Amino acid sequence: MSRDGAATGQATSIVEIAGVSNLILRALQYEKPLEKLKAGENPKVTACVDFEVDRQTTANISSHFRTLTLGQNFRERNQALIEYREITPAVLELILRIFHNPEDGYRTHLDLPFNLIWELLRTIDRMLIPFDREQAKQETAFHKWFANWYATNKDEIPEFDDPRNLFYPCYRFDHAAGFGEATKEAAYEKQGHIDEAWMAGYEDMHCPHRVIRRYAFTFVARILLIRYS
Repeated sequence: MSRDGAATGQATSIVEIAGVSNLILRALQYEKPLEKLKAGENPKVTACVDFEVDRQTTANISSHFRTLTLGQNFRERNQALIEYREITPAVLELILRIFHNPEDGYRTHLDLPFNLIWELLRTIDRMLIPFDREQAKQETAFHKWFANWYATNKDEIPEFDDPRNLFYPCYRFDHAAGFGEATKEAAYEKQGHIDEAWMAGYEDMHCPHRVIRRYAFTFVARILLIRYS
């Protein structure tokens, strides 16, 4: 389903998230970051998606959404359509589905490309969504989703060939089994100091150094214990 996206010059896809909706969140994705546009250059929209959602359910996602959709001092409070610029539609859709349908939302988008795992984490942080177990006080649907995504893609995605690529995602999603497998493989395959591989464009997102050192030290100690016992 689609509607005319006259304001963007791009046909707008329509995605139903809530059975009964009273708010549209429009995700706009551009060919290049808006901050990199030259003076007088018009941004080129590469994707425009309207998500039909429930306003109250969306507001309950985080303080960011609550302020935007219900905040007294924001004009968006009374708008039927709110635009999000420079956001990946697939990432926003996953977030909305998880919160609108927590029982089944974590089973969707298991084909999300590896690089969008990092974009998902960045978006979660920017939107102030309680995510870490300490913040949420419980296992979140995001943790369940990543466990499913990991199991589904473990033998399919090229990035899995270098276990260091998995350090940060497994750390953030608190996926102990995946993190253990990655550090184990890295310890066997890599000579010298073990460090994570960073995703281009997300260099600011990485594990605390103490985490890598601790797991690497623990694994090497176990090997030595087995070897010399």
